[in-house]
Formats: sequence, C-alpha cells, structure tokens
Amino acid sequence: MKVVPAITAMLFLLTTTTLLPTDQAARAQEGKAKAAPLTRAEFCTRWHKICVRCDGLGATVPRERCLQNCTNRLAACRNNGCYHFINPRARCMNNPEDMELARKIG
Repeated sequence: MKVVPAITAMLFLLTTTTLLPTDQAARAQEGKAKAAPLTRAEFCTRWHKICVRCDGLGATVPRERCLQNCTNRLAACRNNGCYHFINPRARCMNNPEDMELARKIG
C-alpha cells in the first residue's frame, strides 16, 4: 500500500504549486488596492464612521446634537477635504498620515 502515500504526495505538490501563483496574484492585487488613493467621498465617509460613534461625550452632549455635528462635518469635508474633529485635530486628505489612517478605518 505504498501507492496511497505516493498519491497523497503528488496531490500535495500539485495543489501547492497550483495555488502558489494564485496566492501571489491575490497578494499583489491586495497591495495595489491598498496603494490606490481614496476619493474625497471615501476619505470623508471613513472619518464620518468614527465621528458618529459619539464616543467620550458622556452626558455632556446629547447624541442627536453629536450626530448633527457629524453630518455638518461630513458636508464640510466633502467641500474642502478635511474632516474637522475638536480633538485631536482635523484630518485632511493632503496629510499622508491621515490618508493612511483613513485606509485602516475602512
């Protein structure tokens, strides 16, 4: 019964050599997708996702007011490319660090 291990070994080699190029192609596509610049709408929408959480406001600001402020900030961002947060700072498309963070929000 040495045929079974030989067949298993051949199947293993066949699948690994066949899947390897596909796996490499998938990784290459993933790298290209990450490197693609975000549109202004995508950039602003990603920061809007963070804003609408309304984290850290506690009882000081009603949620409805927070959401309205986020909506206003989104509209402004679509016009000028900067999503204005009070803390830590505005996030702008022309800042590479902000673009990279926006990609991670995705």
